[in-house]
Amino acid sequence: MQNKRKLRHLSTHELSAELFRVYGISVSAMTISRVERGNVISSDKLFAIASFLEINLTEFTSSFPTVK
Repeated sequence: MQNKRKLRHLSTHELSAELFRVYGISVSAMTISRVERGNVISSDKLFAIASFLEINLTEFTSSFPTVK
């Protein structure tokens, strides 16, 4: 996800603002940073980020650690 964000020349703060503008969903820059490190977030925020950055959800979630 971080690569896609950087390809668009967006900071985490700018992505946060764009997610609110486009989807009306509040995702803080800190949450975006946490997602990029593999932390889990709510599904509505996950879908908004993936959709905005045009990331296939399978590709997006494959980088997350597996829960055992």
